Amino acid sequence: MLFAPQAVELSFRHGDDTLVGDLVRPPRPGPYPAVVFVEGSGPGGRDQRDWQIRPAAAGLASLAYDKAGSGASTGDWTRQRLRGRAGETLAAVGALRARSDVRAARTGYLALK
Repeated sequence: MLFAPQAVELSFRHGDDTLVGDLVRPPRPGPYPAVVFVEGSGPGGRDQRDWQIRPAAAGLASLAYDKAGSGASTGDWTRQRLRGRAGETLAAVGALRARSDVRAARTGYLALK
């Protein structure tokens, strides 16, 4: 593969839950602007296929994570309300902003579906 982004597993906390995802970065030194993928309803997960390669090719890091109770994450997404889901998203953004290889002031989210 001509362009080979780097992927690392990243976990972060939201309330009592540990959420686990994949952080995909460009294959050059950071820090990078970054985006969190936010999925719609349903169990969802971090398998975003080539969606994470596209931002990396443009110089951005991205985080896609398993919703509470999906994949490697603890908890139960079926018991979440909108406020809990929003808090989970903010926790993901916060986890990215805390990293030295991410440009904290240039971190946001992208809603999917």
